[in-house]
Amino acid sequence: MYKIGIDVGGTFTDIVVQDEASVLLQGKVPSTPGEESRGVIDALSHMAERVDRELDDFLRDTDVINFGTTVATNAMLQHRGVPTAMLTTEGFRDIVELRRGHKEVLFDIRLEPPLDVVPRQWRLPIPERIGAGGEVITPLDEAAVLRAVDAVRDGGIRAVAVCFLNAYLNSSHEERAAALFAEHLPDVHVYKSSEVLPKIREFERFSTTAVNAFVSPLLKTYLDDLVDTLREHGFRNDLLVMQSNGGIARPEYAGRLGCGALLTGPAGGVAAASRIGEACGQPNVIGVDMGGTSYDVCLIRAGAPETRSETWFSRQFVGLPMLNIHTIGAGGGSIAWVDDGGALRVGPQSAGARPGPACYGFDGELPTVTDMFLHLGYLNPDFFLGGRMQVHPDRARRAIADHVAEPLGMSVDEAAFSILRILNNNLANGIRYVSVAQGHDPRDFCLMSFGGAGSATIGTQARDLGVNKVLVPRMASVFCAVGELFADLRVSQLHAVTGALAQLDAAQLFDTLD
Repeated sequence: MYKIGIDVGGTFTDIVVQDEASVLLQGKVPSTPGEESRGVIDALSHMAERVDRELDDFLRDTDVINFGTTVATNAMLQHRGVPTAMLTTEGFRDIVELRRGHKEVLFDIRLEPPLDVVPRQWRLPIPERIGAGGEVITPLDEAAVLRAVDAVRDGGIRAVAVCFLNAYLNSSHEERAAALFAEHLPDVHVYKSSEVLPKIREFERFSTTAVNAFVSPLLKTYLDDLVDTLREHGFRNDLLVMQSNGGIARPEYAGRLGCGALLTGPAGGVAAASRIGEACGQPNVIGVDMGGTSYDVCLIRAGAPETRSETWFSRQFVGLPMLNIHTIGAGGGSIAWVDDGGALRVGPQSAGARPGPACYGFDGELPTVTDMFLHLGYLNPDFFLGGRMQVHPDRARRAIADHVAEPLGMSVDEAAFSILRILNNNLANGIRYVSVAQGHDPRDFCLMSFGGAGSATIGTQARDLGVNKVLVPRMASVFCAVGELFADLRVSQLHAVTGALAQLDAAQLFDTLD
């Protein structure tokens, strides 16, 4: 029986297959934006061919597929979730917009507000109130909930976040409102804050639930369709989905808690880096993952990746426990461009898989990091994607010349090297963010490079940061898929305990934990 790990990235879909003798085979195929499941089937077909099997026979002999996807991530980054409404306690509809006064750049008076996950007209106030001790102060106005049902039905809304005050202590009002929606509007997805994030502080709970409602229906539909497609091809066993906490979960759980899958790809790489680092006698690792779209950095200390329970993702707060991964827009597809002031920039815009870098020959005309690598000789044009994909050095040179060299009045070689210098500086600053900025000396860690493009620059980062140990795993180009293959089942749960700390009953706390 085979075990399979698959990572669907923005540019490539990576796959690792483990056979009964624990031999690992790896592969990589281009992703198809908007049709992520196609990349999964293409990757499986490629590996079936590698082991000289028909796809259906190959899948019938597969025990488990662990898989990570960017569906939820892309929905947030591109602001393309489903139309979402929110039911909230009357008088508190603007909590998610006030954001506790949080502003990413405090003194920038021209900073645009973030796009609303739930527009104000769809934050529907409901008369009800649960007190700070969990007592009912104002009963739920069920007539108001039914009016909200009618509004949602007429407005084409696909998901509803139910976010009542102090529901983490007493969820009865949220449960009743959800039951009314299930009774009168069963096709609309309803998510209760008391289930998504049952902890104190209303903004954090409301925001997390709204983000979850925004992305979860897309992820659920995608997973349902993928499972159906795999079943049609003979797969009869478990499909498990990578989570941002570094573990895997069943698709039913993952589809219900979509905001827990916002960093699934990088989480797979971190899980693998932790295991490989310990196996190599290096429990202190800074893992750097340079893929086609982004550069992801995570610090692992004593074999344990750092985690966080407060994350700002695409300027929206998410309060679920996640691996502490810092992401910047600096991947192989990151575009080099000259700004209005005549300064050379690299990223965060990306050419993605389509049209992709100019050297791919898919009608891309803008110079990217991959084009720079190819022009400077960092990539072998005859062995790109294992020799299965042809790249065009002449197109890379022309893109760099037209969009960087000529506007800046320099040679193509100088322009390419300038792109490399700016890229290396951006990457080193990303490593400093998770180390120096958090009180860690990067010289106490080993750098581990993975991702399709990471190893081309890791030596420069090590030199700039004074790090004297670098690990490049043999399967670095598909490392996130390796992490997904070896990931454990894991579900993160929160349970609220209220009261003064001095009055806490330790025995009761342990009983609750059990």
